[in-house]
Amino acid sequence: MLIINSNGSKWFEQPSDSIDNLKEVLKYYALDPKFEKHGNFVNRNPQWVKEDLKEKYKGCSTIFGNFLEISHIFSIITNDEKLLAEIEELVNENKKRPEYQDARALRFGNERNLLMGEVRSIVKVLNLIVQDRNDFKNPKEFVESYAVREDVQNPEQALRNAIKEFVCSGTEEAKTALSYACGCFNWGDALCNVPESIFIKHGLTPMKQNAVDVFVDHDEILADNDPDDLFHKIKQNIREHIKRGEREIRHWEEAENMVAESMANAISLQNEKLTLLLGLEEITEDTMTKLIEEETDDNLILIYENIRDVIADIEM
Repeated sequence: MLIINSNGSKWFEQPSDSIDNLKEVLKYYALDPKFEKHGNFVNRNPQWVKEDLKEKYKGCSTIFGNFLEISHIFSIITNDEKLLAEIEELVNENKKRPEYQDARALRFGNERNLLMGEVRSIVKVLNLIVQDRNDFKNPKEFVESYAVREDVQNPEQALRNAIKEFVCSGTEEAKTALSYACGCFNWGDALCNVPESIFIKHGLTPMKQNAVDVFVDHDEILADNDPDDLFHKIKQNIREHIKRGEREIRHWEEAENMVAESMANAISLQNEKLTLLLGLEEITEDTMTKLIEEETDDNLILIYENIRDVIADIEM
């Protein structure tokens, strides 16, 4: 029996590659060690969930995995002992590749140390913070983390060197990525296209664990001797009143500034009107005193209207 569910990176309904093609790929590209936890590439004792599959594939083994540098997923079910032995031999040789060993040591070595509460193997972590401003009103940031090998002195330069190696490699994957980017190959393109193996070669291993962002208020009270005691409540009330008072002070200051500005503008405007009506160059305290002392009906009317207009403008 030989059932090829998948072999090669194919679009929907495209035919899978042949077994011979898989054998060739195994000779030239390193496998991805994470599949050791998913049957270790050749699983002689697969656990079928459905009862009908247990009966259907009784005595069969699975060949399942993918590669570090290229996407060539393979998923095969067979009871052909000759084929299984041949694939096992190729897999064992593949695991001896330096890039496979480096990737495995970083992936499973760090995992063991973290489970034991130790982080000695991770000398430092590089956090690549990418700012995406395509949406000007709602800019976004996302973070990619890399475990940095001990001998790497400049993690940022190592990261840039890895991307440069991919861009200048001349591989079909690089040509396709550059063509798709239309001459604007950016960080987003790099993170989507540069193979893990190149980052690992430059001493950077992508850390794929899930992360959770938690946003908190700096002044949030996290602990007290007794959250229910009176002193705690008083402190909380004082903090709240101070914050409320600061907001109210800011509002009053803004309001006072607006009133002062309105008064100044209104007085200036009405003075300009009055100077035009009286044919004067400017209104001064002496000019107003003289107008009042003359006490003519026309002068009093002008002064009254000027004051009334100033008040009206301020009330507006």
